[in-house]
Amino acid sequence: NKVTKLSLLPDRKLLGTSFDDVANIEIQLLDENGTLVPDAADLIQFTLTGPAKIIGVDSGSVVSTEPFQASERQAFQGRALAIVRATGPGAITLTARTAGLTPASLELTGGR
Repeated sequence: NKVTKLSLLPDRKLLGTSFDDVANIEIQLLDENGTLVPDAADLIQFTLTGPAKIIGVDSGSVVSTEPFQASERQAFQGRALAIVRATGPGAITLTARTAGLTPASLELTGGR
């Protein structure tokens, strides 16, 4: 199947600012029916606006030599992960992009 869109799935949308108070956002590469494309390995690029930092990226591939501290990650089995930490209160937007597709964004809120 052909990848037609990105989906961002956070484990939380409200973040404090302590060291371990992070959001894990799974990025899925989906086909036109909204089904995960398990052989998709597109390069996903991340941008972040607002009071936050991307503190890590991953894909679950045990053979990848890509750095964890980066702003992009090659998907593995149609998925990737971005880990975000708030640095202060306010609106945060994570955007994921891959070549040929419309970017997908997710709104988070930094608190405390």
